[in-house]
Amino acid sequence: MKVLMKGIMPFQSLCLYAAALNKHYFLHGLSEMKDSKVELSDTVYSAMLKLLGQKGDYDAAVRIWKEMHELGLTKEGSTRQQSCFTGLMNAAAATGDVQTAQKEIDSAPYGVQLNAAHFGCLLKACRESADAEAAQKVILQMRDAGVERNIVHYTIYMGACARYVAKTQSKAEELEAQVRKQMEEDQVQANEYFLEEQVALNLQTASLRALQEEGASKPSEEALTRTGKLLESALDVPGMRLTRALRDLRDKYPKLRAAVENR
Repeated sequence: MKVLMKGIMPFQSLCLYAAALNKHYFLHGLSEMKDSKVELSDTVYSAMLKLLGQKGDYDAAVRIWKEMHELGLTKEGSTRQQSCFTGLMNAAAATGDVQTAQKEIDSAPYGVQLNAAHFGCLLKACRESADAEAAQKVILQMRDAGVERNIVHYTIYMGACARYVAKTQSKAEELEAQVRKQMEEDQVQANEYFLEEQVALNLQTASLRALQEEGASKPSEEALTRTGKLLESALDVPGMRLTRALRDLRDKYPKLRAAVENR
């Protein structure tokens, strides 16, 4: 392995280890890079955190994050530091543990300036854990912090509500009204991806993909009628279109086809 290390660029070596998606080999590779006196720049550490964030390896991400700052590789408040913290937050979000992700936001060490991407990761943790209440609190926390909310945040928020899978229609309607109210207050316009999560909530399913699975329960006629009206109304909005998942849903249920057949 050390022979390979001598004939390849540090970033390429990192990618080879990360591609293995194996924590043991990743950390072993990092150790060899250090033993081989390969320079680990802030660019390499940033790439490591991005990859670990995508992989969802929170423990390794925490280790790399702390080590990077112990080595003085990033300037406090710099763009590079913000992107590195996003990698850490992505890894925290993948755990599905809202408390873990919230802890990182609350501590935000080394002079990190919290931004929209960081809170987006916190919302992802809420979605992973199907915690609609926590997602609502994140939106309010963003307001208090003066961080602008956008349709990406609200799509993830609606996704958390959908994954909550309301047991009753009244609860689904309550969650939907709550999200829409906050969107209006923030002057955020819905798009097709938000609509997809909204439809899932209306059909009381964790995701539209779940409805396509073999053996999935068919939504009630009442839910399909309500969803048909939602789609019909949404498609009156200029620029709104159906995602692939929504088109598949439309094609599967005649009641929905009838509602949007001329769209």
